[in-house]
Amino acid sequence: MAAIALLAVTASRPAMAVSVETAGGTPVCAATGGTVVYAGYKGSSGNWILIDHGNGVSTASAHARGITLG
Repeated sequence: MAAIALLAVTASRPAMAVSVETAGGTPVCAATGGTVVYAGYKGSSGNWILIDHGNGVSTASAHARGITLG
């Protein structure tokens, strides 16, 4: 099993995070449409993706095995 950290951030409250255990290689999809702000390696977060959904809401995924944007 692999752990994927999912984060939700808004302008009015601090980040809230949930760790989800999945089988290695399980795809992670965005919660809703948005713009990828960052996708790459980020230190202790490993492979990290940050998506801006607008209206002050962003989500991120950390510790992914790899990154494929599509």
